Amino acid sequence: MLCLQAFLLVLLINILRFLFIWLYIIHVYLAYFQFLIWSGEEKNHMRGVDFLLSKRAKDALLGYNPVNSRNIVARNKTNEIQYTMTTKQTGTHRLGRRPVIQGPRPQLGNRGWVERLATGVEGKGEGEKKLKAATDFLKIGTWNVRTLRSPGKLELLRKEMTPYECDILGLSEMRWTGVGELNGGEVIWSGEEKNHMRGVDFLLSKRAKDALLGYNPVNSRNIVARFNGAPLNIAVIQVYAPTSDSTEEEVETFYGQLEHTIEELPKKDVKIVIGDWNAKVGTDNLGWEQVMGCHGYGQRNNRGERLLEFASKNDLLITNTRFQQKDSRKWTWMAPDGKYTNMIDLVLVNRRWKTAVRVCRTFPGADISSDHSLVMCKLKLRLKRTTRQQLHEPRRNIDALGNATVRAQNKPWITECTLKLAKTKREMKQRRQESEEREKEYRVMCNVVRKPRSGRSGEKVKE
Repeated sequence: MLCLQAFLLVLLINILRFLFIWLYIIHVYLAYFQFLIWSGEEKNHMRGVDFLLSKRAKDALLGYNPVNSRNIVARNKTNEIQYTMTTKQTGTHRLGRRPVIQGPRPQLGNRGWVERLATGVEGKGEGEKKLKAATDFLKIGTWNVRTLRSPGKLELLRKEMTPYECDILGLSEMRWTGVGELNGGEVIWSGEEKNHMRGVDFLLSKRAKDALLGYNPVNSRNIVARFNGAPLNIAVIQVYAPTSDSTEEEVETFYGQLEHTIEELPKKDVKIVIGDWNAKVGTDNLGWEQVMGCHGYGQRNNRGERLLEFASKNDLLITNTRFQQKDSRKWTWMAPDGKYTNMIDLVLVNRRWKTAVRVCRTFPGADISSDHSLVMCKLKLRLKRTTRQQLHEPRRNIDALGNATVRAQNKPWITECTLKLAKTKREMKQRRQESEEREKEYRVMCNVVRKPRSGRSGEKVKE
């Protein structure tokens, strides 16, 4: 008898513990899901379907339709959600009895829509909240296509890129002459004047073409395009670096021109530099943690050292090395014999925006008869359609203020002393990375420029 009482006591304790746990789970669950709508049988406690909504979904609810005990539909501001519960008869049966196929039970028909006001939530007119879709992503790619001079090669490239949904594709070695654009800005390029050598260009999607603010075909190794984006405008630079057969002088000229191009861009723009760098950065990021990750590929060479110096000076991050993935998604070039592979097509992004990069990888499946593979980077940035005024907005010419006539018409309060200070500050900014003393001198000059005009010699306070 005592054993039976002890058994019942333990059983009661376990039941109470089980009920307590489930009550706690339901309490936590309902703390987030604050609204319940359901549809069941009229009398019998059988079947029944329902929606348990969060506060955000509740605010976006337009109405719901309890069709029957197996079907309920809810509508919100962006789409229509339907939850259906069905039963399926299996081939097994109990006690050797043959299963009998029975028709569905008679149920009520369409019970009609319950409008949002019937749920007890007051309507908010035109300012109703909406369930927002996922944030837009920007896909940027780079590809050395070897040439686009062959008949039909451009059309083949368009079809090849269709499944990848790339917004901005930078191309190297397209080998077109001159500069120009096709199809209203779908293709913009910069090549040699006469020789069919080198050449860089952009292949833009409709979304990117509508967001284009302007472009600058610098030379046959460098082209830059600016796009209207959110939260800031986006500047993309496509490059084609000198090969290993080039001299050191050509390499330094290339990087010098590229740095000058970056300096001319607005400071607040999100800067993305892509292309064929013909440089190997390797896997060891010791001492270069700020500009590359630990998931590189291959062995570093001298050109790779030069690229890392350029990235460090311009505060850029090599996104190819940031993500851990298999080697087939890292290497971008394969030797003709198939024995050697290297990662030389890279995507560099402002280090400030490194968290916006979701993934950067190679797509070996894309084929355009090239020994290079397609490289694509996905960023959490958004393009915005430009207006006509934005497309034709002229760039401000600060140097024109040196003319006394122009200064008197536009900025009469600016003096020669102010222009000299601004010029000196720009020159010191370019040399601030050379040493700590240069950095201190630049900061002192910034403080001088910020001082009131009454504190500068040779200037008078504006009345």
